[in-house]
Amino acid sequence: MSDYLPEEVWIDIFTRLQVKSLLRIRSVCKFFHRIINNPSFISDHITSTKRTRIPLVRYLTGRKRIERKEHYLLLPDDMDNMQELDFPFKSKSFKHFRIVGSCNGLICLSDSKGSYLCKGDSAYGIILWNPSIKKYLTLPKPLRSHGAYSFVLGFGFDCKTDDYKVVRIVYFNGNNNPPEVELYTVKSGSWRNCNAGAAPYGIWKWGSSAYVNGAVHWIGYSPRTEEVNHGQSRDLIVSFDINNEVFKEMNLPDDLEKWGLELSLGVLGNKLAAIQYHSWKQRMFSVWVMEEYGMVESWREMYDVDMMGKHMKFVGFTNNGDILVEIASHKLVLYDHNDLRYINVGVRGAKDSFHMETYMESLVLLDGESAVSQSKAITCEGEAR
Repeated sequence: MSDYLPEEVWIDIFTRLQVKSLLRIRSVCKFFHRIINNPSFISDHITSTKRTRIPLVRYLTGRKRIERKEHYLLLPDDMDNMQELDFPFKSKSFKHFRIVGSCNGLICLSDSKGSYLCKGDSAYGIILWNPSIKKYLTLPKPLRSHGAYSFVLGFGFDCKTDDYKVVRIVYFNGNNNPPEVELYTVKSGSWRNCNAGAAPYGIWKWGSSAYVNGAVHWIGYSPRTEEVNHGQSRDLIVSFDINNEVFKEMNLPDDLEKWGLELSLGVLGNKLAAIQYHSWKQRMFSVWVMEEYGMVESWREMYDVDMMGKHMKFVGFTNNGDILVEIASHKLVLYDHNDLRYINVGVRGAKDSFHMETYMESLVLLDGESAVSQSKAITCEGEAR
């Protein structure tokens, strides 16, 4: 059949198909297998698939450790026909994995004891997982794995080198020096030091991150120095450019500069968003959006969300700009920002276990020799599934 059409026509046809179909077609003949496994085709398929991104929500069920189950749920716009992905891992050190980020169908997971105080080998278990092709890649142990330290992670795609990178920022307890920065790249399969552009910013290690415009963003603060800030720390956004491997700072609007612990970051459309909690009111939170990336004066307060007198936690934005929140009863609800009403999604999970990323199908890791089938994933008891 492949003899009747030019290769470029087959490529055009295949880029329009879903991953499940491509995996089946790949086994038809060597010609199709070569096309679909080609890194250039995988990139073209990502470009085509980016139009069909979908919210992915993680939550935890089960009170006892033996009963705990980590769920990854795809939420369509109408909230009907929700699809749960087969999650093959169990956390060894925490209640659930921390989601570092999601990019081009890859989900970066960290199975550390948290980003607070770490000692010894507690920073193990960073995984890149592609649910579409049911493959994952386990990263080697980072360079810094001894002493007392804390760390934050970021994940993104380098479009210049067509590579995926994990950045790890390590802070040492009782040490005022700039943090150490380590970088892992999929193509090299190893970590390396990346300290040249490390700035002495602090990052709220229990906070959120957002991947926008080729950079990872965190809520941070500048050091307390008389020369710079008259002895006072200043909240800001710290970013790491995945392509150029440099740190930058981005100012928050004046109304948000002193709210670091009360801020979360998100992505609304393709724009960087900041969510401000009014903890002193316990009644609302505000959504801010940076209309033009990098332009501080373009920050706009879009709308306030009435919390109806309840404690709520921001989870993420849907494709149409509605907001997913976790309420005090550990339910996931959707806030319709047009009709100003809450809708029960019908999902209940453990407290603070809800997390949302934007997901898309992809073939990334399909041709990677180091990636293994998720059927070989290891549980926390050390036994294969």
